[in-house]
Amino acid sequence: MAGLVSVALWLSYGYLPYDSHMAHVRLTVNLLIKVADTLKALHHRLGLSQTDIVNRAISCYDFMEQARLEGRDILLRDKESGEIERVTWF
Repeated sequence: MAGLVSVALWLSYGYLPYDSHMAHVRLTVNLLIKVADTLKALHHRLGLSQTDIVNRAISCYDFMEQARLEGRDILLRDKESGEIERVTWF
């Protein structure tokens, strides 16, 4: 399929990715090329592994979805202007 790239990642549960007592899930996902480029850019910018970035993204998604289900708003505040923007989450 055009515009997709397959990425194989080791997803680890917990904080120590090489702890032999932790469960690991091997996951292959098809990412849009733009998303794969973003993953690569985050990897270089943050110095985190792709696995760490994906784990954080899923945790963030869960946090946002939980807030939505509880009827909460997610707000972003600009530190300089103090302007507040509500994040729309579907």
